[in-house]
Amino acid sequence: MIKKWNAVCSWMLTLFLLGHMLTMSIPVLTGGQDYSDCQILAGGIVATVLIHVVLCIVSYYPRRGVLNFHRYRKENRRLITQRISGIVILILLYPHMRVLHLIISGATFSGGAKFLVLVTEILFAGAAFLHLSVSFSRSMLTLGLLKNDRMEKLVDYVTWIICGLLMVLTVAARIRL
Repeated sequence: MIKKWNAVCSWMLTLFLLGHMLTMSIPVLTGGQDYSDCQILAGGIVATVLIHVVLCIVSYYPRRGVLNFHRYRKENRRLITQRISGIVILILLYPHMRVLHLIISGATFSGGAKFLVLVTEILFAGAAFLHLSVSFSRSMLTLGLLKNDRMEKLVDYVTWIICGLLMVLTVAARIRL
């Protein structure tokens, strides 16, 4: 039951993430200054991330153990990628929030600061989209929305394409900062 709640939580997080990314990237690319929707979605993301992390820990570790990664090769790649990207997201979440707060406040970046912001923002977005790409079909399986491996592969393929396109949009917006 915890895994199903976690899958629902990950779907909520996905919707918050996509909304946040669009409400932040579009004003940057078009020269707009209205980030109010972005801030509301960011608050939802932080709350949902905390719940998601707790549910991941509670649902995974008590049953399988921390170091038991030798069960299925395909699951191992997904699992390791999920964990590493999740940790990178958690590490870069505060710097990301701080940069966005500065942008919303009207700050501009130049020189080394701009390069550092660009690199950390691209790493953060890359980790978020990678995490979404490897996790999305799994959440659909958990909720019983996919019935076979063929459907899982199709969802994986479509998710990778969408996340790749969104990553390009995000990089373009970050370069414009």
